[in-house]
Amino acid sequence: MKSFGILLLIASCCTPAAATSPTLEQDTRSLLAIHARERQAHLKGDANLLVANMADQVINVEYGKIEIITRDQMCQHFMRVFEQVKYSSWEDSAPPKVFVSPDGQMAWMVIEIKASLSDRSGLNAGVERGFISSWIATFEKQQGEWRMVGISSGVEDEPASAVPTATEILDAAEQAMGKDDVRASIHSISAVAACHGPKGDYETRLISDRNGNLSFQQFLSDHNNIEGILDGRGWQLDDSGRPESIDAIEASVLRAHEFPMMALDLRRRFHDFKSIGRAQFEGQLTTQIAMTDDLGNPASAYFSLTSHLPVGLITTNSRTGKLATIRFDAWRLVDGVNLVSHVTILYGGEAWVFDFKTLTLNAAHNTVFQIPESPRGSPEPK
Repeated sequence: MKSFGILLLIASCCTPAAATSPTLEQDTRSLLAIHARERQAHLKGDANLLVANMADQVINVEYGKIEIITRDQMCQHFMRVFEQVKYSSWEDSAPPKVFVSPDGQMAWMVIEIKASLSDRSGLNAGVERGFISSWIATFEKQQGEWRMVGISSGVEDEPASAVPTATEILDAAEQAMGKDDVRASIHSISAVAACHGPKGDYETRLISDRNGNLSFQQFLSDHNNIEGILDGRGWQLDDSGRPESIDAIEASVLRAHEFPMMALDLRRRFHDFKSIGRAQFEGQLTTQIAMTDDLGNPASAYFSLTSHLPVGLITTNSRTGKLATIRFDAWRLVDGVNLVSHVTILYGGEAWVFDFKTLTLNAAHNTVFQIPESPRGSPEPK
């Protein structure tokens, strides 16, 4: 293999491939075809196609270091990359410059591209980010085929376009839900939902207030869930009907069902807001905000680019640490305020649907949040 010093010999040792020689013109077409296949490989996520024209060993110069990488190592590296990210674009910023040595045995190509990609999974899945890159690739003709034997490259994040701040996104969402005075007048939301889950149909009744109190009742075919939160204290009725305390993790799981109030009160329910920018959520382009829940777990909220209403959340299940997707499918205007009225929850490969049949504002009395008294002779929850 030739020394990688060929990268430093630039035009003094090579003849521009634009010469009229038919052989040089054919070499130029072959090298540009390799570059075109590199583009296809990135867009398809095909590591084998990407390394098809690499030599058995490639000298890589990057970040001030020189290393020799085998074709198999390069292939494994890009397999891992393509498993993690998906390229949406990979385009030349300027026409490639191709030079071929007078004897037609060595060549080098100067490339400058810009690309966009996104993570395939995680909280930032679908969030587009761009970068620019340039490199010099050196080729050697081996058994009549051009093989890349060296590359020196540089990558830089593309300057981000102006995106709204988290405060601006939340302000727009709140205005889309209703006027300031109307939203401020809401003290409680009472809701009844017809639900469907992996085990069949059931009913959920929610009463939420702006102080964080919650009355939660679910009526399933084989049992009922009667739970609540009062002044930050979570509780539930056990099988004998006695109230018992639940810890902060279980209270957080319970509060994760307060969909109408949650959507209305994102600023109170979550913290540490950070604007991410444009992102895909359940097949639509949205604006994303990263945030944390009441226990410090990561979460994200996604907002419509047209209506500015929240279209959904990705939250962390406090009990398991796994991510759940909460999709706000529909909204209903109730006394001048838009409230989420249909919700789909995707978690662990299964789905739950909450179809809110009634949504009523300011109808709850404080007594509905009180912890039920224990049956006579039973201790109060601690």
